[in-house]
Amino acid sequence: MDKVAKVIDTREEVAVIEVQRMSECGDKCSTCAGGCEAPMMQIQVPNTLEAKSGDFVVLKMEPAHLIQTTFVLYTVPLILFIGGIFFGLWAFGQAGMTHTDALGIATGVVGLVIGFGLVKLWSNKQEQGDDQILVMDRIVHKL
Repeated sequence: MDKVAKVIDTREEVAVIEVQRMSECGDKCSTCAGGCEAPMMQIQVPNTLEAKSGDFVVLKMEPAHLIQTTFVLYTVPLILFIGGIFFGLWAFGQAGMTHTDALGIATGVVGLVIGFGLVKLWSNKQEQGDDQILVMDRIVHKL
């Protein structure tokens, strides 16, 4: 995944980059008449290309990171939601309780909340780690 972004500041060996966040409709604004605005966000990446403030750079995400991130963000909560439903149906059925469907859905929601918590913990760990997900690939317009 490549994205063009603008360098707005440099600090030591880090560049502060302003990049447009992908919109909900998939970043196809030229063909969309919805009129939504995708907000800008600032991120920090290692300044491996010695870019200066005002330069435009291409940010690259390795496919392995993209697959891992997609898996964690979408699959882990879904698996815990479905697993929670089946566990709740089984556990409450074994206990001889009535309304096992509603109780199963409730345990599924608990699993979903746990899944979102795990995603948040994973996200925090990724931010603190040395393994940089986004890297500068090349400068496309030098100021």
